[in-house]
Amino acid sequence: LAACGTAFVGSSHGPWAATLGVVAGAMASVVNTMEHGGQVGMVFEMYRSTAGFFRLMEETIESNLSERDVGRRENGELFEMKVALQLGRSLSGLKDLAASSYSSSKNGDAIEEFASKLF
Repeated sequence: LAACGTAFVGSSHGPWAATLGVVAGAMASVVNTMEHGGQVGMVFEMYRSTAGFFRLMEETIESNLSERDVGRRENGELFEMKVALQLGRSLSGLKDLAASSYSSSKNGDAIEEFASKLF
């Protein structure tokens, strides 16, 4: 509507064409702002949810490692597989990533890959 209104500016339609262009342009600006504001909110919620997921994984790993009673601990191989699946990786891929991050930390190199393939 704003584009159509500005196309008729200066013709015999008088000030109504300019008014239509200004009002429709302002309304489009408001709608666009609302849409992008909602997207920023969704991105914020995605990161908040992801942080909660990783905090839960960290607590699960720490509680399993700190369990003194061996009978109550999860099977180590099964637990490794469960963590790898939660991160969206294969077990061998997760072990390779851990080995490469260990060697890069010894050399002082920064690793550019994250453990999770899901987020």
